[in-house]
Amino acid sequence: MKWGKYWEAAHQESKDLGFGKALSAATFNGSIIVEAKKYHGFSSVVLPSFPASQQEKTVFSEIAHDRVSARTFSGEPIQLSQLADILHIGAGVRVLHRAEPRMQPSAGKRYPIELYVLPFKVEGLESCIYHYQPISHALEKLFPYSEPITNFTKEEWLSDCAALILFTGVFARTAVRYGARSYRYVLLEAGHIAQLMLLEAQALGIAASPIGGIDDRRLESLLDIDGTTESIVYSVVIGRP
Repeated sequence: MKWGKYWEAAHQESKDLGFGKALSAATFNGSIIVEAKKYHGFSSVVLPSFPASQQEKTVFSEIAHDRVSARTFSGEPIQLSQLADILHIGAGVRVLHRAEPRMQPSAGKRYPIELYVLPFKVEGLESCIYHYQPISHALEKLFPYSEPITNFTKEEWLSDCAALILFTGVFARTAVRYGARSYRYVLLEAGHIAQLMLLEAQALGIAASPIGGIDDRRLESLLDIDGTTESIVYSVVIGRP
């Protein structure tokens, strides 16, 4: 099913690991602001410093405030229970064996994101590709896998991570209701899931980082998906700090 010829073309073009040719600032007529956009000549309201509410700082606010994207891992294994909690909070169901409600917001409750796990240093898991089944909260063992993560990325610092979690989008699930606009909804949902995972990892004392620079085409071949109707849209790495 074609989910929008322009978005599909852009998605396929973005899979190249070389990231394409960088564009100069002149291409955008000087409109690039790295820090944040600021309106000059308008009044502003200075907000109270965090935590600003009358309530005490919550555990959640501390976790969110302290979260950082990890760039180093110790190479030590993580526990299966820690991976399980990260998957559950990211995209699990609140009641086991019921399809909904789930943890993440999803446009029209279409749930187009599938999760695959490549464990490198997870206690109790073999060197295989696993699919996360959220309704039964289980890892389905799919295919043998033994290559290092550095075969699929230029980021050498990932070599000591414990697991790579791949997010794929099954675009038709959302497209049947929202047409070409569904593409942005799929990407937004991937972001929702990733942020939930990152916050849960922070709460567990696990280092984590979202990753965009991976070889989509090779990984999609490993997952045995066609890269069109189902395609990698995001990924997260986790490991022992």
